[in-house]
This record gives sequence, structure tokens and C-alpha cells, in this order.
Amino acid sequence: MNPDYTSQEKRWSIFAGVALVLMVLIVAFDLLVPKPKAPLTDAQHQIDVDKKTNEALSEKVLLAQARKDNQRFLWSMPVDKIGPTALSAVNELARVHQVTITAFRPQKQNEQSGLLLLPYLIVMQGTYPGVTGFLHDLQATSTKLAVNLVQVAAADQSTDQVNASIGVIAYTTPPEPPATPAPATSSTSKSTSAPVTRPTKIVNINGRTKKS
Repeated sequence: MNPDYTSQEKRWSIFAGVALVLMVLIVAFDLLVPKPKAPLTDAQHQIDVDKKTNEALSEKVLLAQARKDNQRFLWSMPVDKIGPTALSAVNELARVHQVTITAFRPQKQNEQSGLLLLPYLIVMQGTYPGVTGFLHDLQATSTKLAVNLVQVAAADQSTDQVNASIGVIAYTTPPEPPATPAPATSSTSKSTSAPVTRPTKIVNINGRTKKS
């Protein structure tokens, strides 16, 4: 065997081993050592500010659009007056279309897009033409009730009587929270006036003087 060839082969084996160790160290360094974060530049900061501003503006635009879409259903009276007023309008429509209102139930209130939603469930009975006519007029803007549910079922197979459940929503603005009263400040003052002394009265009795 040629000794020069064997020596050269050993050198290449050593070089290959060193290179392999270096590669392993580099990979381990990239995996284990966290990379330093680049400092936030003014441009990046401005981008973040603009993004937050645009998000706030988008929320305002959506709120304005929701108010605009629901403007024809928006009630301007106090919340506690909306239910009775809506019931009065429903009863009037029922009288016109000759249907019977068997229930008018308020449902759970909730807020969406800055508006207060007051849902109600109307349960009624009547002829099918009467119910459809009632539903048509109920959707008119004058009632300010948005229909979101309609369920109709036959009450009697031999007649045209039907039972209907109609869900409606009244939109209004949430009432403003009552103002928090300022804490009352009370100051107590102690009287420092001197006690009142009665004047000495001198009475002359039989020539003798007597103090009282």
C-alpha cells in the first residue's frame, strides 16, 4: 500500500469530520439561540398607528351604516314606553285584519353595533288571508317593527284557520347611564363661644345690700 495515499486519505477524513461537526454546530445554533429582534423603526411604528386608526374608523363606519340601515326601525321614545306602544300598534293591525292576538311576549334584550335590540314574540290565530295581510302591514315602516321570524301552522284541517308566531325587533339607542353624583362633603364646626354668665343683681333689703 502506498503510504502517501493512506496519509492523504486520513487528511480528507479529518477534513470531512471537521466540516460535519461545523454543520451540526451551525444548525444547533440556529435552532437553539433566539434571533435578536430588529428594533422598531419609525416607519413600522407609523404603520401600526395607521392600522389601529383605520380599524377604529372602520368600526365607526360600520356603526354609522348600521344606524342608517335601521333608521326606519329606530324608536326615539324611552325604552319602557316601546313595549306598550308596539302592542297597541299590533292590536290595531289585528283588529283591521280580524285576527286574534293570543300573546305578546318580550324577549331578551341585547346590544349590537351600538344599538339596543328589543325583541318581541307575537302569537296569533286567524284565517290565512288575515294573517298574511297582518304580516304585510306589520312590515310597513310606520310600525317600526322589523320582522325576523315567521312560523305558520294549520289550526284545523277543515278550515282556513292558522296559528302563527311572528318575531319582531324594535331598535333603539341604549339609555345613557345615570351621572354619578359627586360625594357630599360635610363640615362640622364646634361652637367656641364662651358660656353665658348671668349678671349679678344687687337687691337692697332694709338698708342691707344682697347679691343674687
